[in-house]
Amino acid sequence: MLPDEDVAFLKKKKFNWSVEKCACCGPVLIIREYLLDEKKYDQEKTDLMIKIPAMYSNAALDMYYVRPHVKLRANGEFPQAANQIEKHLEADWQRFSRHVPAWTPGVDSLASFLALVSAELQKS
Repeated sequence: MLPDEDVAFLKKKKFNWSVEKCACCGPVLIIREYLLDEKKYDQEKTDLMIKIPAMYSNAALDMYYVRPHVKLRANGEFPQAANQIEKHLEADWQRFSRHVPAWTPGVDSLASFLALVSAELQKS
């Protein structure tokens, strides 16, 4: 379900990952115990979910989800545009409404999308 280059990237990063079938949205990538910036968020790690659209990698990856939910350590609030909870895989996931400004098929990939995720969730 993922292109070979994405599988190679996930293995190189040594992520604990799987692709699962969600009844409501199709295939999703789950990265377990994704490390967070503990100075920014109230959790040290979370499971990260990314929906894989039918036409990926021609279609862009869009938004991501975490479980358990995370809040900002500074004020105890949800991050901006990350306060919606959706049910996927029989669990509640916090949606980070983030959109790739431009997606170039053949250039962008899971690695470039995770770079955007990492810039927000992990230490800079």
